[in-house]
Amino acid sequence: MRRRPAAVPPLLQRADEAYVMATAVVGGLACILGAFEPTAVWWLRWVLLWLMVGVAAADARNRASGRIDHRALGPYEGPVLWLVLALAIARSSGIPELEALPVGLAGFLFATTPSKVRTPALAAVLLLEVGLAAAGRLSGGLFMVHFALYGLSCFAFSRLGSYQRWMVERAQAKARAAADAETRTRAEDFGVHTRQAEALPRMPSLEEHNTGPAGSRQALDFVEQSITLQLELLRTSLELNTAVVLWHNRDLAELHLRGVSTVRDDVRQGPFAPGVGIPATILREEVREMQVAPVRAGLAMLPYYSEGAPVGGLFAVAIPHRVGATDALDAGVDGVLCVDRERTERFTDAERTVVRQTARKIAMDVACGRVLKQSEHDRATMSRFVVVLRELNAQLGLEGVARAASKAVKTLFSVDLVAVSELEGDILRIVHADGINADRFQGLQFTRDEGLTGQAVSKRVVLPHGGEYRGVQPIFTASDRLGDLHSLLVIPLCPPDSDPDVPVVGALTVGSREANLFSPQQQKVLELIATTLATKLDLARSHEKLRDLATHDGLTSLALRRVFDERIESMLQRAERTEGRMALMLMDIDHFKRLNDNYGHTFGDEVLRQVSAVIGRAVRKVDLAARYGGEEFAVLLEDANEEGAVQLAERIRRDVEALVFDFDGRPVNVTLSLGIAAFPRDGGMPKELTDNADKALYKAKQDGRNRTISFSQVVVEVPTTPALSTP
Repeated sequence: MRRRPAAVPPLLQRADEAYVMATAVVGGLACILGAFEPTAVWWLRWVLLWLMVGVAAADARNRASGRIDHRALGPYEGPVLWLVLALAIARSSGIPELEALPVGLAGFLFATTPSKVRTPALAAVLLLEVGLAAAGRLSGGLFMVHFALYGLSCFAFSRLGSYQRWMVERAQAKARAAADAETRTRAEDFGVHTRQAEALPRMPSLEEHNTGPAGSRQALDFVEQSITLQLELLRTSLELNTAVVLWHNRDLAELHLRGVSTVRDDVRQGPFAPGVGIPATILREEVREMQVAPVRAGLAMLPYYSEGAPVGGLFAVAIPHRVGATDALDAGVDGVLCVDRERTERFTDAERTVVRQTARKIAMDVACGRVLKQSEHDRATMSRFVVVLRELNAQLGLEGVARAASKAVKTLFSVDLVAVSELEGDILRIVHADGINADRFQGLQFTRDEGLTGQAVSKRVVLPHGGEYRGVQPIFTASDRLGDLHSLLVIPLCPPDSDPDVPVVGALTVGSREANLFSPQQQKVLELIATTLATKLDLARSHEKLRDLATHDGLTSLALRRVFDERIESMLQRAERTEGRMALMLMDIDHFKRLNDNYGHTFGDEVLRQVSAVIGRAVRKVDLAARYGGEEFAVLLEDANEEGAVQLAERIRRDVEALVFDFDGRPVNVTLSLGIAAFPRDGGMPKELTDNADKALYKAKQDGRNRTISFSQVVVEVPTTPALSTP
């Protein structure tokens, strides 16, 4: 029977877990006590040094084999010992230059080890330096120099590590870019890559529809795997040396080897110049196919072999661009299928038929890959389009609709400027701008006679024709000639199937630095977005009007009494919380009932409108002006005291007094009486503050009207009056 190993006693187990750190502590104390000084006992110095070297070597072996995890001090005991050993060697040598040894090791550990490892190690070496200074073995100035050197070393090594990581990441990025470029070239050769598809940014919710280089890879892999399999079958069935597909890249004027099956080891990868040998003859569309057998020695007929490579017989056939054509010359030529073998006899009719059918099958697979890619691209575009339209339709406000439309355009197209303009009367205002000079264009106003945007709105046509922009005509105003843009579309925003009499609601302006970006299909997509945007803008206007009607009086355009009651509560709470101030102003048109009786209610309504306009112009955005009831108005003044409220009230009173109304050729004037109450002196609750302002208003009427009275001026307590004072 196999004997079990004896259990390790607890005392020995603790000693095994702590021997490395114990050695580091002994070495550190020896440094402080001077055991490593050049004047110390030599044999003691060497015994301690060799002891630390031996323990450090054993720790390094344990780390290499992963046997330190069971020890509590395992992660950082080794670095602590290394630093103590480096400091001991520097002290015992007596050579000042060796002081760089612990300094450099500290910087290296700082840059290459995690925080839980480097912190104890650096703390240990700094404690040693403090101990040496305390023991008088290190002067104060030298201690500060060492401290600074440790800091500089850690900084330098960390920067070096960052630079190395940056270099590695840069090399990896270059490798990825090169791989993507190669994938893009192969995809373009087979027609399974589209420029606009690549420009579409990736959306997190649609990763499966990625249309960049990775998105082209699905169709590309299908084509390349099919070509490789067919070339392998062709080579083995006809006992060929090599069967290759050479594809013509017209943009680069090169032949690319896009599939090969061979038993030889001297096939070159290319790319090749398209003007030499049999492939050049096929590509010039002079012949459909060509056979050479036997091939004369030294004749360079195939570019993928080195000059003079032995070939017995060869046969090349065109790969047509359009599979359904009856003749390859009518279809155009995309590439060449070349086969060769050692035997010098000519290819039989049956063998040539097999090669021709393989070429047609390759053309069919490439066409299938193009359809697959186009289908994938259309599906991805449609998915994105549905997402952005859903987000656009979810918006209600004018700003939100314009922002969602801008995001939709930038999601679907690689553009540098998107601006949504709203038309009010003859003035266009840019509601939202994104991209080039967006801050300058935001809120810009211009007439419909200015720039391409105004012309597009006036003529109800998309400008400029063809989407090409030469930087000559201004886009919005005369100073907006953006020479950086080369593609531009300004689309008037019209409701769908609208009558020519239905007004345009605005314009969608889209520009890009890239030339010839907007194809007819892309323009249709933008027009569809513009149509949806026009509908949403019209609805947003209606929504804002409804919201305005719900909060503002239809006659005076001031806030309703309900809004006033809500705001006075919140404003008082805010002032109380911040220990701030606020003021309430109540005002009443003097003898308004007499005006209605003498001049009619239509005249009275005009008086209410013009007086309300004076009040609305006088208050700030943070304040609130409301129609309190009938001919009475209320103003809430944020962070205002009684003195400021009186000044504003007097200005409103004088402006109203200066109004002149015409009734049958006779001038009519009106006046205001105003009462003011201020928080916190005149009340801390809404009812209390309102009652006191009303008392001040009643006092102003008692004293002769057309004046401003604050509650602090009310000396004699007046009877409580209704909220609506009697004119």
